Amino acid sequence: NDFRKKIIKSVFNYMTIPKKKLREMYTDNLYNSSHKYQEQIEKDITRTFPMDDTFKKGQSNLLKLSQILTAYSNYNANIGYAQGLNFLVGNSIFLFQKDEDVFGFIDGMINRFELVKLYGITSNDLNYRLNKISKLIQSYCPDIYTFLSDNYLNPEFFTANWTLTLFSCHMNKEHLFIIWNFMIVFGWKFFDWFR
Repeated sequence: NDFRKKIIKSVFNYMTIPKKKLREMYTDNLYNSSHKYQEQIEKDITRTFPMDDTFKKGQSNLLKLSQILTAYSNYNANIGYAQGLNFLVGNSIFLFQKDEDVFGFIDGMINRFELVKLYGITSNDLNYRLNKISKLIQSYCPDIYTFLSDNYLNPEFFTANWTLTLFSCHMNKEHLFIIWNFMIVFGWKFFDWFR
């Protein structure tokens, strides 16, 4: 368990923010926000964890989610706000007590996995990642792949969400954090090993 925590904390090494300025950077970006993405953020946060009471209207985690997403969207102009960030931040709230630590962790995850290439405004790497996961399904779950094909369903129908949220939208926290540990250590190679 301590080893797993160390892996999670290693993400802070990928931050673009100097660690000693993290709190200042977080509060500056939160309170001087332009609210450019506020409407989309408010729509998405209510869909993040609808069954979790701490993410219901007026509850602390929902407010925290809104504030961190707003702060980060104002901090990282290359991404702004993209659907999927709500699940990354929402799950990260369970890992860290302080808002600024969640903010720093998200910045580290975005940099570690080059997520700007998935949902940033400057490039798009999503098709490449979806193709990799589709090949994994085809290779290791051929019956599922055949079933989907026979029913005119593309695996991207559900794997897009997996990729954009680093699996945080469809997995319980315990399993998600194990997957994240492997991803943090191995990067995207965690999915590319079958080549």
